[in-house]
Amino acid sequence: DETARLWDVRQLRAPVSELGLGGGVWRLKWHPERADLLLAACMHAGFAVLSSGGAEAAAGGEGLSLVARYEAHGLGGALGYGADWAHGGALAAATCSFYDRALHAWTLE
Repeated sequence: DETARLWDVRQLRAPVSELGLGGGVWRLKWHPERADLLLAACMHAGFAVLSSGGAEAAAGGEGLSLVARYEAHGLGGALGYGADWAHGGALAAATCSFYDRALHAWTLE
């Protein structure tokens, strides 16, 4: 569906937090060094960077928030399905789309 959900594996009855992103969430990828950042491939709605706010924020009910969107692949015409973070401390990502077979490398500012 179009919602990113954050779960506590100790209690799976309901998500700790959820955030509607649109377009259909296809892939979620945690940043390798920043445990609070999550990269989302949202099919028809491009790509999104989310913040979990860390364990303290989730426990306080704050949960997921939108940090940035990346829509350079185009909305609707390109199907955003691949996303991964660069390693080495940078806030950089690579994303790819299905129909045009394009790969984009970009940084979070």
